[in-house]
Amino acid sequence: MIDTNIELGDYVQNRQTNTNGYVTDIADHFPGCTRVGVRPRSHDRNEHHETEFYYPDELTVIADPSGVESGDARIPADPRIEPGHVVEDEVTGLRGLVGVVTYNQFNCPQACVMPETDDGYASDGEWIDAPRLTVEADEYVGEYEDSNDDDPQSTGPMGTSKPNESLAGDRL
Repeated sequence: MIDTNIELGDYVQNRQTNTNGYVTDIADHFPGCTRVGVRPRSHDRNEHHETEFYYPDELTVIADPSGVESGDARIPADPRIEPGHVVEDEVTGLRGLVGVVTYNQFNCPQACVMPETDDGYASDGEWIDAPRLTVEADEYVGEYEDSNDDDPQSTGPMGTSKPNESLAGDRL
């Protein structure tokens, strides 16, 4: 469950680096943490800036100096696909575990699906548009739910990921 008051299109500032930019993505991860994708502002149209992901507690919503409206992109209150669901891609037939669901300001939601293997799920996933996915109603992996944990960094320090060894079989 997405755990942040920050919305798509908000203009934010990183509390540690004082860098600022627009929220273009909000991602919900299988371990239960939320990450916010921020694209830095640039005055040079020839520069390309990559989106960086942060924990919500690192960011403060500030007034946009250029007065740009954020648009009306919204995250659904009751998402159809969540991390931990077992899904099948209607186009390719790929079946796997949803590790991340990301909502983008200008695109449909996408899910990172880790393909099913003979002994669990692959550690590398494929990004698939969520509308293409069918949820296997009788299958759900893990105990993904709102834990009311006020520490958004409880899954580990920034920039790290901890694989769930029970999902990967003996590949880790």
